[in-house]
Amino acid sequence: MYSQPSRHPDPLPAEGDRRPHASSANPATHARPRFKGWKDRTFSSLSIANKIILGYGISLGIAVLGTTTGLLVGDYYEAKARHSQQVAHEQAQLLSQLQVTVLQLRPEREFLPSIWEESRFRSARTEAFQRLNDVENLLNQIRASVELETMSSMQGFLTGFETEVDTYRSDLEAIVGGVDPDTIDATVASQVERQITGLVDSPTYLRLFRFSTELTEFVKQAEEESLQANLALDRVGRLETQIILGSMALSIAIAGLLSIYISRTITRPIKQVTAVAKEETEQGDFSLRAPVTTQDEVGVLSIALNDLIQRIADYTRELRETQTHLIQSEKMSSLGQMVAGVAHEINNPVNFIYGNLVHTRDYTENLLRLIHLFRDYYPTLNEPLKHEIEAVDLEFIEQDLPKLLDSMKMGAD
Repeated sequence: MYSQPSRHPDPLPAEGDRRPHASSANPATHARPRFKGWKDRTFSSLSIANKIILGYGISLGIAVLGTTTGLLVGDYYEAKARHSQQVAHEQAQLLSQLQVTVLQLRPEREFLPSIWEESRFRSARTEAFQRLNDVENLLNQIRASVELETMSSMQGFLTGFETEVDTYRSDLEAIVGGVDPDTIDATVASQVERQITGLVDSPTYLRLFRFSTELTEFVKQAEEESLQANLALDRVGRLETQIILGSMALSIAIAGLLSIYISRTITRPIKQVTAVAKEETEQGDFSLRAPVTTQDEVGVLSIALNDLIQRIADYTRELRETQTHLIQSEKMSSLGQMVAGVAHEINNPVNFIYGNLVHTRDYTENLLRLIHLFRDYYPTLNEPLKHEIEAVDLEFIEQDLPKLLDSMKMGAD
């Protein structure tokens, strides 16, 4: 639902009120938008086209960002799982190779059959020490991989194994290192045979083979870790798919909500302006004003509509004032005609009276003069005439009648 249009005091004065309208000087001052924060100011200042572009851009951006995030997270954990798988597989191979190499350390088989043959003895001695070098290299490689993976449980075992290998090397070096196959005799050969047999039965050689046997457990552990890494890799693949699908679903939901919000943001002010224009057309209420909440095309349209309403209100007020003036002028004209007619009707008898006042005065003066002459020549009056003169108050009439005629003349003038 959109908000109701705002109302202002009626700009039209009552008939006869000719004071200038206060809002006519600046019709747009009443419609300045007010915004709450920088987000509203920024979004409201965009045009409709930019708002639509922004909505689509944000929607696509969220979808791309969600998918990219899912892929990156999946790739990260996949790389981690593959690395764990590779390390576990390499450790299993190294441990197996170490075990096989240690099992090949058989001095009684290497030296006793070839003790009387110069070339075979030299070759057996070289191969024996080469195997020891291979064992040490394998131990170093395993130690490096173990240190990278921080498998502390194997560190003590490797240290002990390396110690036994060094001891075995020293013992073997002491037995066959100083033997010259070119000058060997029966005494030396018998001594070498006894020492080789003693080496095979020595605690060092037995511990070395015991360590080799214990390697089986570590090989199984490495193979188990490799298997777990494979399972983790499968889980990572499923997790990557779930993250991508979840991010896509979330992106679609957010994009839908954002689209609804942007569409309402665009259509709400349009509905408000439409409602104001419709109500203004139907009711003619010039106090209505369209709310200006944006600075886009709709905001400009709202300001223009408010200015148009204000101008129509001013024109209507001026029209009413003009109508009032015309009505008053017509009233005065009709009153003048009526007064002229009444004056004409009054002037006719007044002129008639005024025209006869002169004669009336002459006649009155003649009559009064005649009465005075009559009283001078006939001072004695009979009783009825005397009573009649007293009754009409002849003296008062003589004094008041000239005044009455003067007053009538003054009024007729």
